[in-house]
Amino acid sequence: MSILLGLQILSGGAVYCVSPQGDDSNSGESWQEPLLSLQTALRRAGPGTQVWVAAGIYQPQETRLLDASLTLAASFVLTDGVQLLGGFSGCEDSPAERQCFDRDGNGVVEAWEFTHETILQGSEDPGGTVLWGGQQDFVHPVLIDGFTISGGRALGFARDGQGGGVLLPGNCVLQNCLLTGNLARQGGGVALLGPSTVRNCAVADNEVAAEGGLGCGGGVLLAGPGAVLSNSLVLGNCRQLRGACRGGGGVAGTAGTVVEQCTIVENFAGEDGSGICFSGAAAQLHSSVVWGNVGPGSQIRLDGTDCSNCAVQACPGPGGILALAAENCGANGVDVNANTTAALYPCFQNPARGDYRLGAGSYLINRGGGGIAELDAANSPRAQKGTADIGCYESPERGNLTADFGLEMPLLYARLSQVHTFWGPSTPAGVSASFSHRLALASWQQSAGQDFLLPESVGELELELQLVVDADLAGSWNPFICRKNLPVLPRPLYIAAEDLDWPWGGTAPNLTWRLLAGSLAEGDRLQGELASPPVTGLGTYPILQGTLEVAGAEQARNYRLVFIPGELHCLPGLAEVQFEGETQLVYNGLPQGVAAKTVPPGLTLEYSYAGTGQTNYPASAAAPREVGTYQLTVQVQSELYAGSGSTSLSILPAPLVCQALNQVKVYLAENPPLEISYTGFQAGDGLESIVPPQALTSAELASPVRAEGYPITVQGGQADNYQLILRNGTLRVCPAQPQILALESGTSVYGTDLSAVPLSGQAVHPLTGQSIAGRFSWEAGKGILNAGTSQQGWVFRPDDQLNYLTAGGSAPVTILPCPVQVTADRCSKVYGEPDPALTCRITQGALLAGDDFSGALMRAAGEEVGSYDIARGTLSLSDNYQLDFLAAEFRIEPRQLTVKAGNHQKYCSQPDPLLTYQLGGQGLLAGEILTGALQREPGEEPGEYAILQGDLHSSANYQLSFLPGQFTILEPLLLLREEPETIALTYGQPLSGELLHSVVVLDDTGAEIPGHFVWEDEQRCLPCGSYTARWHFLPDDAENYHPLAGSTAIQVLAVPLLVRVPGYSREYGQENPRFELEFSGFVLQEDCSVLLAEPEVSCRADRLSLPGEYPIEIGGGA
Repeated sequence: MSILLGLQILSGGAVYCVSPQGDDSNSGESWQEPLLSLQTALRRAGPGTQVWVAAGIYQPQETRLLDASLTLAASFVLTDGVQLLGGFSGCEDSPAERQCFDRDGNGVVEAWEFTHETILQGSEDPGGTVLWGGQQDFVHPVLIDGFTISGGRALGFARDGQGGGVLLPGNCVLQNCLLTGNLARQGGGVALLGPSTVRNCAVADNEVAAEGGLGCGGGVLLAGPGAVLSNSLVLGNCRQLRGACRGGGGVAGTAGTVVEQCTIVENFAGEDGSGICFSGAAAQLHSSVVWGNVGPGSQIRLDGTDCSNCAVQACPGPGGILALAAENCGANGVDVNANTTAALYPCFQNPARGDYRLGAGSYLINRGGGGIAELDAANSPRAQKGTADIGCYESPERGNLTADFGLEMPLLYARLSQVHTFWGPSTPAGVSASFSHRLALASWQQSAGQDFLLPESVGELELELQLVVDADLAGSWNPFICRKNLPVLPRPLYIAAEDLDWPWGGTAPNLTWRLLAGSLAEGDRLQGELASPPVTGLGTYPILQGTLEVAGAEQARNYRLVFIPGELHCLPGLAEVQFEGETQLVYNGLPQGVAAKTVPPGLTLEYSYAGTGQTNYPASAAAPREVGTYQLTVQVQSELYAGSGSTSLSILPAPLVCQALNQVKVYLAENPPLEISYTGFQAGDGLESIVPPQALTSAELASPVRAEGYPITVQGGQADNYQLILRNGTLRVCPAQPQILALESGTSVYGTDLSAVPLSGQAVHPLTGQSIAGRFSWEAGKGILNAGTSQQGWVFRPDDQLNYLTAGGSAPVTILPCPVQVTADRCSKVYGEPDPALTCRITQGALLAGDDFSGALMRAAGEEVGSYDIARGTLSLSDNYQLDFLAAEFRIEPRQLTVKAGNHQKYCSQPDPLLTYQLGGQGLLAGEILTGALQREPGEEPGEYAILQGDLHSSANYQLSFLPGQFTILEPLLLLREEPETIALTYGQPLSGELLHSVVVLDDTGAEIPGHFVWEDEQRCLPCGSYTARWHFLPDDAENYHPLAGSTAIQVLAVPLLVRVPGYSREYGQENPRFELEFSGFVLQEDCSVLLAEPEVSCRADRLSLPGEYPIEIGGGA
């Protein structure tokens, strides 16, 4: 059969052909002149060249020196950028003409099974990698396609011991090849050292060397970042030399490598990873199946590998992996979906024959990820049902689903049981569970998305789970049904009769029961009553089930009722003893007890009091008097009734308040006597009934004053029938009033704060005469007194303000006036301005806040520019000050005046105009003027002349500044003798200077100036309307006269347009002909297209009008 390979096989470059019938002396450029040696073709080839190799066996004849061991190896050495293609018969014109067939007889034609097999066979001696690409990445892409590579022996050191069949650096693709029977220390079939790809290949029955014990990658070694194994079958590697491979019997990968869409089966390793083993982070494993690999450890070792959409035998490991069963399929074969949640099957069609395509029952169908391959290893299209399958083979079958369900508890009649759904791994979105049951024995309920089953009768229930697939997925997935037969058991009810007591003479009790376990379903009920034998005397009688049962025979079969009998006890009658009054009493000096009564009433009672606890009171019918706790027992004295009662009686101590009386003393005085008062003695008791307490205080002779005083503590005391309530009193120490001796006061100056005025004296204790430390101060505290003598209050504040009071009185204080020197400030103004305020400053002394001057300063009279004295005038201060004044100068400054000459002009031969000026600065005062006049530079020729100050001047009270002006003599001025009238034009008539008929003359002499007029829009045709148009007069003598410009009104009138209709005739009974208009009068080559609306033509004659002449009328139009 023919296959479409289509895997990046380029065309258009040079081609070298190799054949067993070739000769290396040939050109090798066609099948007619092929080369014999493959290595010769590789040496001749360069980047972009293809080498086509015909069927046959080729062995490398040239050796290379190994790096580390200095031994020889025979290999085909690849050339950078060359595409090496096998599988040719020797007559093809294109790689697409190569043929494939089922070479191994396993029932499937795979991508590496070429009809014309091209075998690259390794050398026994000296051995070496069959196809060797070196260790440096190729610059240009290299392709190897369509070979069987076998017999390689890579047994050197380091890299020379890797890749028995093929060793590739980066930038290579190995595809559609079979690698079998090769041996290496690592990577028995192929080793990739860099970013290269192996795809659509079979790597089978390769081995790693036993010596050294470090072998790995029996089939494939991915030894560099970017190395990729894709869409390939890795089968039966390391099965002969068992134990030689430590890990990765099928594939070994390092950090940054990728394995995707591969089938890795029946390989062997001595440790973990008999199928595939990764070491290092950032590796990837996608859409691959690992099954049937043999070894003491697990079939995969991930070591941090990113894993997704994979299936591995007996591996419940990380996410992204389906755990497959050890069996290939269920009991009914590979085409039956026997998958369960506990066992998932790959269902390979015939592993014994090497056929690892997926059977219809496989759980791997539609569960792969999005790989890069468009075809699988058998050249079948990928993703035939929407999603690719796991492994290197794609199945045309639909994917399989599985699920299971279980119940929360055994099914019982009318008890709700939750049904749990257990989904098969990797169930696709869009699949939902649907339950149904046969026989009307149950009902479904749903709550919060959960399913519940409610059995409605005892029996056997068949429950069915069906997985429902959305419509858009129905073509990709097979339906799934799971059925189970479940028994529905009777609902247990455990009922116990309650034990009852029946006192003799009382009302017979109702026989009752309670539900020990179980419950009735809604709507079901119990009916009937319990029963017991007749009561004939005191004793115990059984309580039996009687007629109690579940109502209804049909409902009764749904329950299993278990009855537990009870007992009815007939007892003597009981009399009740009830106590009246309080049982907690307070000692009152008299005997006290508790009254009791019976129910029924009137029964005789016998009382007995006895002390309890620490109370010594022998049993007695007499009520107790002393404080203590007592037990009162009352016994019914009757033949028909038995009964008794008891209660506790407590006689509590009476409260006795022992209050210390409060006392007062002065600081340093002796303590007064301490006394206690008593409140609460009962029934004539007094101090002789108790041991009295004592009153004590910590205050001594020199104890200081305290706000809270000193406690008078009541301590000790004892009483049997009283609770002594000890209440403390307070001894309050009062501050002593000081006695003041030898008080003296001093003199100060106004402005001195009262607190700074001297004040002194001596303070002593009034009783002991002991000196008291403290400070004298004026009662007013701070403040300023007016000059003079006044009485002021004083205060003595002892340093020990805790133990001494403040003392006070009054004393004379003398205040002297404060000297102040005032100096007037120099001041000035501009001539003619009003005087500014005259001010002064204090140069010696100071005024107090709130004090101020009265009156004002004065200056000498005069308003001319000059200097004047400033005197004290009426300026004064209060009597609290002694004022000294120093005079200053007042000046009147000249007024600033600016004269700016105006600019003037005249025409030649005209007299000079009056030269004027403008005043600036501070200006002239009213009534004052400047004298003199301005002058200009001499001359009468056209040009510019300066205007000077001349003899213009002001009085001495002004400071005059002059700014010159400019005088201009102009050329002669042209003007129209008379303004032109409005010019009337008709539409279509252009503007022309000849339409202006005005005369231009000199302004000063009236002489006529020859020249001509032109319009700014000369020769323009204006639309109808009114306009103002600009014109220019151009003098003939342009050297001496400037042009003159102006504007004139223009009225543009419409042009008459004649519209007529030619004469028409017709016969009677015919329709009027179409009337055509004829126009005459258009200008500027215009036609009727410029009309806003054409005139309308009408005629009163119609088809039936009598023969004759009728007017054709024209109307409208614009």
